[in-house]
Amino acid sequence: MFRYLFQSVFLINGFSQEIGGDIMPPIGAQMDSHNCLIGAGYTWCESSQNCIRQWITPCEDHFTDCTDCLNLQRNGENIACPQECELINLDCNTDKDCEANHFCRVSSLDIDGPKLCVPYSTEGESCGGYTLPTNQMRCSQGLECANTMGPMITDAPGNCMRPCKLGFTRDDYGGCNQLDATLMPPEIRPTDPLPPAPTPICPDVMCMMYCENDFQKDANGCDMCVCNEIHNPECPIPYSDCNEKVCPKVTEITHCSMGGIPDYTTYQLSLIIKDKDIENIYALFGSNVDGHLMNIPGADQIKDLGTSNIGGISDNLIAINPDLEYDSWLTVGITDGNPNNRLATIGIDFESWAIDSPLSIGDGAVFLMDPNEVTLNDGELIVGQLTIPSSRYEEAVINVQGKLKDGSSWIQYEIIFTLNSPIIDTNSVPNDCEVWFDGCNTCQVNNGILGSCTRMMCFREETPSCVRYLTGH
Repeated sequence: MFRYLFQSVFLINGFSQEIGGDIMPPIGAQMDSHNCLIGAGYTWCESSQNCIRQWITPCEDHFTDCTDCLNLQRNGENIACPQECELINLDCNTDKDCEANHFCRVSSLDIDGPKLCVPYSTEGESCGGYTLPTNQMRCSQGLECANTMGPMITDAPGNCMRPCKLGFTRDDYGGCNQLDATLMPPEIRPTDPLPPAPTPICPDVMCMMYCENDFQKDANGCDMCVCNEIHNPECPIPYSDCNEKVCPKVTEITHCSMGGIPDYTTYQLSLIIKDKDIENIYALFGSNVDGHLMNIPGADQIKDLGTSNIGGISDNLIAINPDLEYDSWLTVGITDGNPNNRLATIGIDFESWAIDSPLSIGDGAVFLMDPNEVTLNDGELIVGQLTIPSSRYEEAVINVQGKLKDGSSWIQYEIIFTLNSPIIDTNSVPNDCEVWFDGCNTCQVNNGILGSCTRMMCFREETPSCVRYLTGH
């Protein structure tokens, strides 16, 4: 009984009283540096220059705007929000449902569950990285998410930074370093004229063929003993329709296995969207749980400034090194080098990926940071590019996940891309051929390699063929 009596006396005398608008503290009460009565729950609000109880009186010191204040309340913080915040709706389906400085983010581990409007990260704040959907952060407009943890920690969160100035490139620690003048795109190089290219020294043409449309040229601009065709041959890779939600399509980037890396063919892999209810595709993945691995053939890797295993290559880098047009990579619709870090990856050992080292992915993915992003382009989505030896037959197998227009998820397993070089070589010489006719002259052959040839002048080029085989036929 005495204990309860003591508590009642404390409650009556312990709190401050307001007389004429002034706070009158009881004798011995504890005050902070602004004379706010701590024991009564008062704290100083810098923006209003008053002692307040933060669960009764809104204070702009504690939040940035209405959405931020309401989110803090929803997460259990005992603060008051301005009266006008009662008109704000935190729930959303897409970014368009949020204020200009907020985006729509899932609020639970269920990617199809409820979503809330949350503020974009400002300069210097955290962003990106492989995190749970509920912790995802994006940069405000005009900023980019930069990795600051070095090349060995590629999945760690970065920081929102201003883009590097023209002529500078960002390093693995977020710094902007000036490009070497020889590596800059043509439009930003110094104006000093480059030395003239040396004039190639072409050997005498050994064949006396007549070519109505002139000779084909080699890499040095010298005539080859091959006639130009009026129409270059077309080597399309046929597309086969299917009865699934999406169908695989293979397109050759090189031309009949020529024009790229010598003896290699470059293929572009894409998906044709058949189901009209599909809203997007946001991930390529492999899973050990149900045995649906993702298998990517060994492919040529070009190690150069700014290259990546995901998201393609920017046009500026291709202008510096044209071979980068034939680099190998995976993606989800993004092909410009992923400058805004919209694309990420986890669980894939890209360091081991090489021409003789394929990828077998059982617990990894390439995915969009925003699973609601719509990347479909006229019903077709690019998912990768592979450069492999023209002599190889390969198959690439992927699994994809996306969203339907009603907001639910969909998955399609084991999508197979067949990679078979379309090269047409009518001049290949069989190993058992002894005398070869090249369409104009006849040549001696040793193990498929041409030796001495006649030098007749021909006024038309005929079909090459073997005149005599080692067997005598």
